[in-house]
Amino acid sequence: MSGSDDWLDSAEGKSPAQAAQDSISGIILVIAGGIIAVISAFFDGLGRLLDVFGAARDFLVSLITNPITILQATAGETARSLTTGAWSFFGPLTFAVGVASIIAAFWLWDAADVSIPFVDRVLPWRGD
Repeated sequence: MSGSDDWLDSAEGKSPAQAAQDSISGIILVIAGGIIAVISAFFDGLGRLLDVFGAARDFLVSLITNPITILQATAGETARSLTTGAWSFFGPLTFAVGVASIIAAFWLWDAADVSIPFVDRVLPWRGD
């Protein structure tokens, strides 16, 4: 088959049956490619939808784990700050400062009235 786009030139030297076979197989390949493209687009969209649910899960996990991280860090700094350290000016109140920062963050979030329906249903104080 030559590099020409002319169907008559590409069928030159072939029997009518071979030319018909080439035409039919070309049509089948185009239809199959279209079906594959539609299926691929569907699953790409489904994957993006599931990514949104993954992001929501990550957000809810961070609501639980980030305060725990703050509490662990401030508890460790409380133990170190009794003598020296970057947080030594708070002394034994370093842990209380960490707890207060978590409470302030939740209060600010509640005061800003950020509406995330799923989170509003999970957290009891965010009810209607």
